[in-house]
Amino acid sequence: MLYTNLDLTFVSKIGAPEQVSYYANGQRMIMLISGVISGAISVSVPRLSYYIGLEDEKSYQDLINKSSSIFSFFMAPIGMGLVALGVHATVIMYGTRYMAGGIVTQVFAFRAISWALEIVMGTQVILIRGFENKLSIFYIIGGICNLIFDSILFAFGVSSPQYYIMTTLLSEYILLFIEYSFIKKNNLVDLKIVIHSFRKYTFITVGFLPLSFLVNHLIPTDMNMGIPFILNIAVTIIVCCVYYGIALIVTKDEVFMEMFNKVKGRLHG
Repeated sequence: MLYTNLDLTFVSKIGAPEQVSYYANGQRMIMLISGVISGAISVSVPRLSYYIGLEDEKSYQDLINKSSSIFSFFMAPIGMGLVALGVHATVIMYGTRYMAGGIVTQVFAFRAISWALEIVMGTQVILIRGFENKLSIFYIIGGICNLIFDSILFAFGVSSPQYYIMTTLLSEYILLFIEYSFIKKNNLVDLKIVIHSFRKYTFITVGFLPLSFLVNHLIPTDMNMGIPFILNIAVTIIVCCVYYGIALIVTKDEVFMEMFNKVKGRLHG
């Protein structure tokens, strides 16, 4: 929230009113996803705290691994899906008048993936381990970095909101590096599976982008609400879902296979 407030302040000072609207609209849309993310994370926090209280490191590590895998399993396709359909989503939410702000939504959506990883390391590890003061310092460092980057853009007269979101993304990468280094130095938890999960699902879902480009070529739309527009969105979602499912089957993804077996068991039960 600190980063986005800084961005919005700079954009409002230098950008035209519509630029501010583009930023605010994209932010609101991603905040809907953020609410789901925060809710999903908060469910596991009491259980993680319980394991810490019992000094049950194995159960704590297992839950971190499982929750982060499930988390990234859903978060990566949602985030990358919005990158692919950011313009469409903007038109649906705010109308064709704000279509030019679709790129802002796309950049915000890409940022949501890194933000999700930060939530895992910051909330599920550093905060729960009792290092809330350290975490606050890390956030301040990230905020200072973002302020510096925004100031540089401002000094060069950059007004496009997507570039200010990119400075936030860069600041969050710095924050992630600091948090990762702190966790590793203090041996708070093994992050190998956590990092692997986010990297794996993000890498797979990057395939959504060329697929959406192909659909846009085969089913062009002028972004006005109508049959071509709806068909374009529907085909893109279906194609990306099929691709994601096939990729998970080919890689024998544990999260997918576990969910598949549970559904299969209930149907046969």
